[in-house]
This record gives sequence, structure tokens and C-alpha cells, in this order.
Amino acid sequence: MYIENDLLIIEEKLQLLGRPYEIKEDVLRVKLAKGLISKITYTKESGVILQAELVPSPWNPISGLWRTDLQSSVIYNSILLFIALIVAGITIIDGFKIQPFIFLMAVLVTIHTVIWYAYYFIVFFSFKSQAENWIVAIRTAK
Repeated sequence: MYIENDLLIIEEKLQLLGRPYEIKEDVLRVKLAKGLISKITYTKESGVILQAELVPSPWNPISGLWRTDLQSSVIYNSILLFIALIVAGITIIDGFKIQPFIFLMAVLVTIHTVIWYAYYFIVFFSFKSQAENWIVAIRTAK
């Protein structure tokens, strides 16, 4: 019973806010930002589950051309940034002539990734909090 009501509550609020969304196979997908979609799934056991999904549209600043969830991309990009910093460190130790360029590129890629992650996390978790508040407010009003 709550599942259908939760879907209607979130759908109603999204229409009021004018946010683009679609429903396919009991999954509500809300477009939050460029390349970021909130996937809202309904199960009887767990209730409402909100997940962040990165989609290429046509390019995503974090996941590139791959569709992945936000938490998995944090792991993958952390590994890649660690490898990039190791390469930058090796160039400093070996004394390459292009070391400032490689080090600068590693720093810029790190800054770029951190800024996009901060943006996506803020957008997703503020929406998640808002959606949970809508559901709780309607349930307590009854």
C-alpha cells in the first residue's frame, strides 16, 4: 500500500516542481543534472530505494561514455587518480623534463574530478532528502 502511495507522492511533487521524470517498470527516473539521474525503486521488503546513476548524455564528466552508479564511479576514479598521482610522482623522482606538465595535469584532473563529485553528491543527496521528507510528511499527516 505504501509503495503506490509513495510513487504518487513523489510524482505529484515532481510535477509541481516541473522536474523531468519517467516511469518504466516500477522504476521512477528523475533527471537531476547533466548526466545524473536518480533511480527510485519500490520493493515491498525495503520500501523506497533511491540510487544515483551516471548516464552518458552523450558525455558524462565523471564516467565518460559508461553508465554506472555514483558510488561505483567513486571507487573507479579513486583508483585512476591514485595511479595518476603515482605516475606524476615517478616523473618527479626520475627528473623528466616534462615533469611540471605531467604534475600539473594530474593536479588539474584531480581538481576536476573532486568538483564534479561534490556537485553530483550535493544534488543527489539534497534530492534524496527532499523526497524522503515528502513521503514522511504525507505519512505523518494521515
